[in-house]
Amino acid sequence: MPLFLIPKWLQSRKILKTDLSEIHALFLERNEPIIGDLTVDLLKKQYQTLAKVHFYKVVRVLGFYGVQFSGRLSTYSGPRLSNPDVLSIDCEHYGKKLTDYIGMPSSALLKSCGITTFEQLHGVPLLSIRKILDCIPSVDDFLKAIPANIIPVTPDFFDAAYKEKLCRSTENNLTKSILDQSINILDLSVRPYNCLVNKGIATLGDLIRLGQEELLATKNFGHKSLCEITKKLSKYNLKLGHAQQDIYSFGPVNIAEEYNNLPVAALGLSVRATNCLQGANINTVGQLLRLSNQELMGLANLGRKTLTELREKLREIRNNKKLAAQPGSITNSSSYNLDDEKILTGLATPTKNLVLTARVRKVLDTQQIEYLYQLVQLTENDLLRWKNFGRKSLYELKN
Repeated sequence: MPLFLIPKWLQSRKILKTDLSEIHALFLERNEPIIGDLTVDLLKKQYQTLAKVHFYKVVRVLGFYGVQFSGRLSTYSGPRLSNPDVLSIDCEHYGKKLTDYIGMPSSALLKSCGITTFEQLHGVPLLSIRKILDCIPSVDDFLKAIPANIIPVTPDFFDAAYKEKLCRSTENNLTKSILDQSINILDLSVRPYNCLVNKGIATLGDLIRLGQEELLATKNFGHKSLCEITKKLSKYNLKLGHAQQDIYSFGPVNIAEEYNNLPVAALGLSVRATNCLQGANINTVGQLLRLSNQELMGLANLGRKTLTELREKLREIRNNKKLAAQPGSITNSSSYNLDDEKILTGLATPTKNLVLTARVRKVLDTQQIEYLYQLVQLTENDLLRWKNFGRKSLYELKN
């Protein structure tokens, strides 16, 4: 068995100027070296000349890039897959530093492999990322914070022609992806962050639609906070008052008759979202669809999570899609058809309107069952697990 194997897709990867100096020393005799130039003799020569800690660091980095090692070096091996999923970085971000987007400990762990710029992450297998960042709480949060797509690798991935084509095709997708990112990735200080949250700003797309004057008019928001936000946005090539089409703006709405008088309770929203709408006297889907983006953001007690939930639901309806099932949604009950307005109207009946004994009503209140649609999706076993709810209570509800 050979000491190492270089997958075909990795062989044409160039050794970058920002790669480790030990990696450059490995290919010292080559002009414009590529990973495919690696030989057993070169590796043995470095083993004899470098301190062991530096040698194993080189092997670790090569494995991180995707080189497959065997024998004693198998611990450092890259993914043993012929076509793994890899990170695809937009060309515009090649020269940018990782620390502009991510903080500790992710940046420190990657720096231990000599990874300091996004160009070095281009083509790195997803499994290698998960392996080196296995000690952080959520690798998925890291992947969302960086300007990268995850795609299946192809044999010509590092070829110049394919690289240029890839950069052109991902540019628009990455821009939209960044606008959908949470303001958390800006890593703001407490004051400006709290001001944005209180104003209902959840994503970068929300933020860049605001002008400087509008932000400065916000309570507790001053010029220092404005400067901080402007500087943070510049790292993503964004600015306040950006003249970009509102990704949440849909223009005039032609409301289908089936939705116009449909109770919002039938949308399967969370309890918090339903309560926010009821508090604003928004009782039908038609009323909800007529709200502008600013009006939606201005609803009392509407947080970032609830705002995102409402926007996704509005996008589904405006795109004439069937209402997607949500946790606690009546669509989980296969015996009901969402297109039947009469059924939906009946299922949106508040449980307080039902004729029930005091015991059953108290149990429903304890379980926060406020509408009939929440009740019908529960099985008999689910109901019988409730405290103080027996078969007599079950019979009462069924009849």
